[in-house]
Amino acid sequence: MKKSKALFSLVSLLSTTVIGSGSVFAATTGGASSQQNTPVTTTLQAPSNPTNPTPPQPDGPNQGDNSNNNNNNVQGTFGIAYQPKAFSFTTDSLNSNGEQVIPVSNPHAGATYNVGVKDMTHDTRGWTLTAQLNWNGSAITGATIETSNATGSVNKNNNTGGDFNAATDLVATTDATGTANLSINNAAQTVMTGKEGVIHNAVYDYSLGNVSLKIPDTSVVAAGQYSGNVDWNLSVTPTNP
Repeated sequence: MKKSKALFSLVSLLSTTVIGSGSVFAATTGGASSQQNTPVTTTLQAPSNPTNPTPPQPDGPNQGDNSNNNNNNVQGTFGIAYQPKAFSFTTDSLNSNGEQVIPVSNPHAGATYNVGVKDMTHDTRGWTLTAQLNWNGSAITGATIETSNATGSVNKNNNTGGDFNAATDLVATTDATGTANLSINNAAQTVMTGKEGVIHNAVYDYSLGNVSLKIPDTSVVAAGQYSGNVDWNLSVTPTNP
């Protein structure tokens, strides 16, 4: 990691009074020689590739094997740092009609689903992260993926690439805000927003909480296998010309 150093030199100019044996010379004031300046310049650059954090996962050994989140190892200072590896919903008892909510099949007990935005640009631009549910082939009519971050809270993930510890690595922040109880459907939904005017130098973490598939009316849904993707999109807030 490169560090830029700035050297500041301060120069003081003092007027003096010299007392001789026969005469006194008083210092003049207000003239061109009583005030001067020394220009100071410096160039500070953000690190080109700061460390990627470990995504949230259960504490303890073999953490990588117990995580529900995929680490993207973002090269550079800006991008989607991690997102859930997959969502799997299974039921052998589809209701005949009406609404049905099917919880996610969590492969790792206690593991959370998280999405993170890496913004270590040291810039003040805002950004927006969205999510959209897109089906491959046949769609489940009206289905949404429901989450349960009740307040839309966002944390900074301060992990530096080692074992993850939720108690120390996740720190509350107001530099980015999230959507409460995000519902992901077939239109882009805002997940997180990075504030404009804030110097960003963090990975911002949004926990999805409990995840489930909600079908509004099972009477119009055929039994069978369905597949699709949650597409995450990160974009910088356009700046005014």
